[in-house]
Amino acid sequence: MCAERVRLTSRLIDILDKVVEINGKQLYGPPKDNKIRTTIFPVQSPTGYQLAEQLARRVEEAKAEQDADKNPLGLMFSGRGGIYKREHTFYTTTLKPAYRLAGWRDSAGRGAWSLHTLRHVFCTTAFNDWKIDVTDVSVLAGHADTRMTLERYVSSTAGTFERAFEKTRA
Repeated sequence: MCAERVRLTSRLIDILDKVVEINGKQLYGPPKDNKIRTTIFPVQSPTGYQLAEQLARRVEEAKAEQDADKNPLGLMFSGRGGIYKREHTFYTTTLKPAYRLAGWRDSAGRGAWSLHTLRHVFCTTAFNDWKIDVTDVSVLAGHADTRMTLERYVSSTAGTFERAFEKTRA
């Protein structure tokens, strides 16, 4: 992801492409299902990590690296010489330390959240805490329709029976 695709004032990120590694070879192309989209990031994570503040800091660093020709593409997570990191390198040098810094993993690497579960946390937080409508959450998640969003995130939300109990009391 390039720093120029992060819009700090509106807290939006444009997803225009992806890099995947297959058999040790990096392939650059459009996002999954050719779906170019925009998503939003919260000011802070549900655990209190100051996400917007840290993202703004990294955007400025990436832009300075780009200006100094150390990171020609202005990548948020660049490898040596400003190229895309290999999958394993990205995990060990970027993702793993970020999990620990945010408090999402312990020193042994154990923790509940991963990139995949963060998507689930975002969607369920959008429904339950922020009270965002399903049609809006569906757009933010990049789903083709609300059915997928409802099946994946609403039906699996913890506390279903407790909420129903409270709502149906006489």
